[in-house]
Amino acid sequence: MAAIIFFLLILAAPAEAYEFEARVEKVMDGDTFSFNAALLNISVKDTCRLLHYNAPERKGPEKAEGEKAKAYLSELIEKKVVRIRAQEQDKYKRWLCEVWAEGASVNERMRSYLKSYSGLDLYKRLEETSN
Repeated sequence: MAAIIFFLLILAAPAEAYEFEARVEKVMDGDTFSFNAALLNISVKDTCRLLHYNAPERKGPEKAEGEKAKAYLSELIEKKVVRIRAQEQDKYKRWLCEVWAEGASVNERMRSYLKSYSGLDLYKRLEETSN
């Protein structure tokens, strides 16, 4: 029921986005996490995927980079209260979001991180594949 109300709140919001504060419960990988938000005195649990980039996978040839990306995202947001701007849902029903923690854009920090641990411009390559 709470997820339905959350969905209706998102639909009722202006077309550009809906912003709210939430507590990050668990980081699943380098671009996806679950959150818990209290909206209109209703507790909502859902999943968010960071907008504008695709982290390396935690399996296959990108496993090492994927684990590093997950660890860095966990360090930035896990068990913390963050500000989320939800855009829309992807095909897996995750909210595509811009996220801020401690006044800084998590999306931007993750992009910088992806550039820093690879000799290649991994962020550019991943951004191209996520469009």
